[in-house]
Formats: sequence, structure tokens, C-alpha cells
Amino acid sequence: PPLRLVDVSFAQTRQAGVAVLTVRGAIVNDALSEALAPVILVRLRDELGRDLQQWTYSLPQAALGAGKRAEFETSLSNPPPEARNLDVSFAPPGGAPPKTPPQP
Repeated sequence: PPLRLVDVSFAQTRQAGVAVLTVRGAIVNDALSEALAPVILVRLRDELGRDLQQWTYSLPQAALGAGKRAEFETSLSNPPPEARNLDVSFAPPGGAPPKTPPQP
């Protein structure tokens, strides 16, 4: 794929007594032409892999030039304390988070 996520990391801090989860990383365009900037989807899951919370983040720019890199940072206040896994990916076209099927 011409677009990829790199250098993704997260940190948990407290700001004014509130827990904050910050996710950072970059999108790299390996294509030889400009590409539309994708919407980033962040999911928090529990120890059984069930989605607890998800959100999307859009880059400030609409496109990413050929061979270019764009840094991103997004934060969530009061993340669920039972979250054990973090997944960062590109949202499906349209930017809406996909519906997660109920777990049995």
C-alpha cells in the first residue's frame, strides 16, 4: 500500500487531575504521486479483544505529497481503565468508524 503508519506510540499522563491517553505517529506516502490524507482510527480494547472505545482523527491537510510524511497526535481524556490494547489503523473510506459485531 502506498500509505503506511509508522512510529506509532502512546503515553498516559494526567492533566489537571484527569487521565489522558495520547497517541502519536506518522503517515508516510510511498507513492509517486499525491494521495488523499486518510482518516486515522484509534481503538481501545479490553483483555478479551472487545472494543471499549474508538475515535477518529483527521490530519489538518487534505492530501499528502509523493514521498512525504505527516506527523499526527490525538488524545483522549478519561480512557476506560479496563483498556489493555490499543490499535491504530486507517478508517474505512468515508471516515466513519466501522461497527463492531457483538461478542458472544
